[in-house]
Amino acid sequence: MVTVYTLMDILHVLVGGVWAGWTVFMAALIIPAARDGRLGVEALTWLTGRFARFSQIAPVLMLLTGGYMVSQGAITDAPLNSLQGQLVVTMVGLWLVLSALSNVASRWLVAGIEPGGVELAARSAARSFYVAGGVALALLFVGGGSGKIESQVDSFRHLFGRSFRVSTTGQQPASPRELRAATLLNDK
Repeated sequence: MVTVYTLMDILHVLVGGVWAGWTVFMAALIIPAARDGRLGVEALTWLTGRFARFSQIAPVLMLLTGGYMVSQGAITDAPLNSLQGQLVVTMVGLWLVLSALSNVASRWLVAGIEPGGVELAARSAARSFYVAGGVALALLFVGGGSGKIESQVDSFRHLFGRSFRVSTTGQQPASPRELRAATLLNDK
């Protein structure tokens, strides 16, 4: 049975992946093509308009879905007291930066088309798009890392039983002696 939490998680990852991927697509393909004169005014304006609109909707969806997951216990410790919490705080910061960069870069690009043409507008907005693409890649890296850590912790817990502790709060992990003692207690 699919839960609301699972749907929110899927939507969160899907929107984040599309937004980050589209940002990299704009930086890696659209801006260079426009800068080299391969895109006309209509095509560049249309593509940038769609990207700008999605870049306004995506942060709202990310906030709603991520907020729901946090409210349902996605982060069990205070955000800065665990590695996963720190990664979530890092992702929120990167999303804010990406939101600002993608919207500002889109506005600069569209505003620059009329006075200077497509090539000059693309050259002027290129740096902002390249930085936004770098932020998007960082987000994918951090987001992928936070999921890996959670699944690795779950794997260790399954492998070693409930007595296994993972040091995400700065505490020492369970020693072999503690693991043996816990195993003996669990066997009784």
